Order: sequence, then C-alpha cells, then structure tokens
Amino acid sequence: MNWEDELMALGVPYTERKRNSPLRKKLSIIKKLKNINSESVEAIKSDLEKEDMSKFTSEIVTSILLSKVQSTDDIKSVVRVTSALTSCSDFMRLLMSELGKIINHGIEETEKYWLAAFFFDLQTLSRRTVDKEERRENLIRDLCNKISEKPRILFLGYIMENYKDELSQAEVSNQAKRIDPQTSEDRGGRLDVVARSLGIKVCDEGYDLKKMADVENEEFHYYTGRTASLECYDGGLDIKEIRDYIIMHSGDTEKLDALSKSIKNVNNQKEVVFMLMQLKLNPNFISSIARILKNMGAVARKVVAVLFREIYQAKNPSHNDVISNCLLISEMCKFREVSSDEMFGLLDYLFKTKNIEAYCMCLNGIGRYFLLNEATSHRIREFIERIRNYRASKVDFVHVNNCLSRLFSPSQSILCADYTGFFRYFFRKEAFDGDSLLWSCLIKSKATLMSIFLHPWVFEDIDFLASVVHKAEISMQVMNVIIPSIEIMYGYSKHKSISLARLYSSLMLLENKDTWAYLVDRALQLKVGASFRCKIAMMLLQKMPIDMQRQYFSVLRDCVNKEESLDLKILFTNFCESIGMEAPTMDYDDSFDEELNFVRSYA
Repeated sequence: MNWEDELMALGVPYTERKRNSPLRKKLSIIKKLKNINSESVEAIKSDLEKEDMSKFTSEIVTSILLSKVQSTDDIKSVVRVTSALTSCSDFMRLLMSELGKIINHGIEETEKYWLAAFFFDLQTLSRRTVDKEERRENLIRDLCNKISEKPRILFLGYIMENYKDELSQAEVSNQAKRIDPQTSEDRGGRLDVVARSLGIKVCDEGYDLKKMADVENEEFHYYTGRTASLECYDGGLDIKEIRDYIIMHSGDTEKLDALSKSIKNVNNQKEVVFMLMQLKLNPNFISSIARILKNMGAVARKVVAVLFREIYQAKNPSHNDVISNCLLISEMCKFREVSSDEMFGLLDYLFKTKNIEAYCMCLNGIGRYFLLNEATSHRIREFIERIRNYRASKVDFVHVNNCLSRLFSPSQSILCADYTGFFRYFFRKEAFDGDSLLWSCLIKSKATLMSIFLHPWVFEDIDFLASVVHKAEISMQVMNVIIPSIEIMYGYSKHKSISLARLYSSLMLLENKDTWAYLVDRALQLKVGASFRCKIAMMLLQKMPIDMQRQYFSVLRDCVNKEESLDLKILFTNFCESIGMEAPTMDYDDSFDEELNFVRSYA
C-alpha cells in the first residue's frame, strides 16, 4: 500500500468505547510519544485508541511536536500514532494551531523539516486535500515560502517520494529549481542524496568537517559497549569506601558497572550522589561518574536536571562548578541521558553569555561525537564555525585553540596494521588471553615484555596494561625503570612522560599499601622541572585515599608557591577542592606568553 492510500485508511475514525485507566498509565503513554519509532508505533497507537485521553490534549500535542524524528519512516510513525486521535476535534484543532504557529514563525533548522512534512500529511489525513490536487499544489508552495533552503530540500524530497500525482510532482520540480546550488556546499551525505534526486546541482568542493576530524565509530565504543563480565562489587556501602573504590578503579568499566548495580537501590543514595557531585570537580573522574550515573537509571535524569538548573538559574555560580557541570553534561549526552536539543541549547546559552571556556569544554566533549551522527552533524558544524570565527581575547584564545586542536586531532582509537598495532590489540582487555601460546612465549622473555610495556602511550587502557604487568610478575622491575625513563623522555616528549607516569600510578595501586608513600616519594625526587614533578605527584595521588592525599598537601603547596606556572596553580586548586582543603588564591601575570606556555604544556 502506498503512503497516500494508507493515509486515507488511517483517516477513518475509531469509535469503540474508551477505557479510563489510572493517571499513571496515561502519563506513561504521553511520555512514550517523545520516542515514537516503527517498533513502538502499534503499541502506542493501540493505547491512544482505547484510552480516554480527552483531558490531556495539550500534553499530547506538546509531546508529539517534541518527538525525536530522524528519518522519513519516523515521520510516518508519528502520523500513524496521530491518526488514533483524529476523532477528537479538540486535539486536531490544537495540533493544527500549534503546527501553524511554528511554520508561520519560519523553519530554520534542517532537522525540523519534518514538521512541514507532518503538517502536509495531516491535510491528507483530515481529507482536506483529497481529490483537490490544486489545493495540494498551493500548500507545497506556501510551505516552501516559510522554510529555509536546507530544510526545504528534505521537505521536497519527502513530497516527491510519497505523493505521485502530476501537480504535486510538477510543483516539487518548480520549487527545486529555485534553490541556490551553493546551498549544496558543506551539507552532509543525506542532504546531498536528496538534492541530487531533485535535480539540484551538488557542489562537492569545500571541506568536510567529519573527514577533517577523522571521526570513527570505535572512538565512542565506551559509551555504547556493554561489559559481558559478571563481576560483582565486593566492597562496603560506606560513602568513603565507595569513593575510594571509584578513584582506584576509574579506568575499569567492569568494576564501575558492578559498583553501579550495587548502589542503584541503596538507602543512602542521596549521599552517594552528593559524593559523586564532589568528585566531579576532578576532570579525570568525569567519564567514570557519568557511567555510574547512567547505570543508576532514573537518578541520571534527575542529576542532569540539577546540573542544568545550576547553570541556568544560579545567581552567582562558581566558575569551577559551571565548568565541571558542562563536562559532566557532555559525557551524559554521549550516554544518551541528555538530548541533542538540550546540548545545543546549552551551547547557545554559553556563547550568548560569553562563557567561552565552558563553551569550548562542551564542544570538546560532544563535538566529534555529534559529527559522527547524521542527524546532528550539520548543527554542530554551525557551533564549530561560531568559535572558529570568534574574535577571542588573549585568555579566550587559549581555550579556543585548545578546543579546535582537540576537535581536529586524528582519532586515537583506531589500530595500526603494524607491529605496534598488533601488541596494542593483543593487550586489550577484550582480546587478551592469558592461556594463549603467544603469552606463554612472552612470559618466558622478561626483557621482551619490559621493552613492550615501557611504551604505554601506544596502548588504550593503561590500567589494564598495569594488571598484565602485575600478572607477569615484573611490576617492581618496570617501576624501577620508569623513573629514569621519565627523566630521559622529559626533554623530548611530555606526552610520553605523562603516559609513563600513569603506568607508574596504576602499578603502584597494585602494590602493598605500605609501599605507597615510598613510591610517591621516589616520584617527588625525579630530576625534571619542579613544575612537571609537582604535576606527576598530583597525578599519582589522585587515586590514593583522601587521608594520604592530605599528607602531601603541604609538600605540594610549597612546591606550587615557588612556581609561577598558571596551569600548575589551576591543577593544584582543583586538587585542593577534591580533598576538601582551602585552595590558595591565584595571583599571576595574565600575559600572552603565559597563556602560550599553558597551551604548550598540554600539546
């Protein structure tokens, strides 16, 4: 059955006597309307046909207009659901009125084209254009006059595909000829395909941000993959124990997922959430906190709502709180706990309030992720262009430069087909086999293993790499070599020096707690720059219990006071806040050279 015939059949009103279920049932139906798809359409339609929803007309209309529509099939699913309420005159009157207001205001955003297509389908559903092809032709013309060129292309493509009468097809061709060919530049795959089908010349020149950013699906496996492990959390439910467990196992997804299941329904859940909100001040734990919240179910949305409220409504919000909230919201977005519309709204708000640092932090978090998604790639380009063309102050320039560098850096998650890539693959948690012939051969040659493990920057999961080193029983040998290796590498690559320090930190946690103080002291004696040595010490202490972190507070404070590094003072301030100590006031020379040094220190 073609779409026009199906619309005619759907337009027949449903007259069976309706039931009156409890309020909770009706609210659950309304909630489902925001996520209509081909799989759920029949169930939702059946509920609407059988349920008396006459007192919830405005809520239903609002939910339908906020539906997440990403394809032509989704539009048809929304129409099929709407057909269940065509017999309700109040509903249809309100729906057409609200749709008309949106369209008259003008449709600028590309993904909102579906509202015009939905309005057009409703005219057929309500039989206003049946056997009246001239009225249909005029309706296409009127709608095109109120839609920007990019959404107009998708709207015309929808009409051409689903309405085959001669006058409609002719009007689609006429409207397509009026579209400027330059609109084809930098549109993305789906828009290009539709444009070509309409006979619009597609200009292939220009840049493709997705290609420039080199985004790959595997880069975001952490946010979609699920661990198959049945590992259980064996710690206590005391807040301090949970906090220390998260800090110690922040890179282990299996342990974090096991912890999430254990604390999902605990009595002191509010205290757990409060502890997580304190921990978010340390950016190293943001991804771990987001994963735990995601696995805690309904708590995640409540936390997200609070984070947004703190940004939008707080009278004098702390700068650090705004930054940490933006980072956590970005991570929650990748876990699909925050919608793309909410994320774009936040970016727009931050740009208008000229909070460029927070804007760049959000863009860092979701820029590459949104470029990968066809439904969001064109919108995120607009926000990237905003920051590329922004006339930044000297301070904002640091954040903008950092942001663009990260957005367009090549993906680090794709394996190379070479010797290094092979071992990088072999020493992944999901690929490693302790009973394999290769491992039995490697374990016999400690020197070979040492040479492999002393290149931690080529591996994805340094925490897991440390567990393999421990399994090979060469932890102390590796740690003894790491210290001079950092000193040698310091003059050539800070990135590699930091990777070595991270491996040292992960190995340290696998040793007896009585040795931790000795191992931290060894790091404090590194023959490198005082500022860099202090950063490494803070890195090692991040996963330590809070009482041990406080033992080194005075040592770190004395070291920081002797240095004039801006980024070191920022790191130390965050460190102080994470352990509940008063941070020193920052008094530094706001010079351009200082900002450049700040950027280079992370290069």
